[in-house]
Amino acid sequence: MIKLGCSISSIARHLKRSRTTIYNELKRGRVEQIRNGHKVIVYYPDAGQRQYEKNRKNSKKKFKVLECIDFIKFVEKSYLKDQNI
Repeated sequence: MIKLGCSISSIARHLKRSRTTIYNELKRGRVEQIRNGHKVIVYYPDAGQRQYEKNRKNSKKKFKVLECIDFIKFVEKSYLKDQNI
């Protein structure tokens, strides 16, 4: 739609999304290519989606239990030992 001359605001209204969402998607999906010896910026939706998923994956906190599995095993053994199981 950008190639057709539509503004970001009109695209956002049409898709019922925030203008910021559209700007962010365009920024994520921009890829620099070299055509005829010149650098050209083009938009690829799949590149934007990959970048979104990568960012989303890295935005979440790591599951702490996986970092201290040895300690958890120790606590379990101690608890079971104290309970005489």
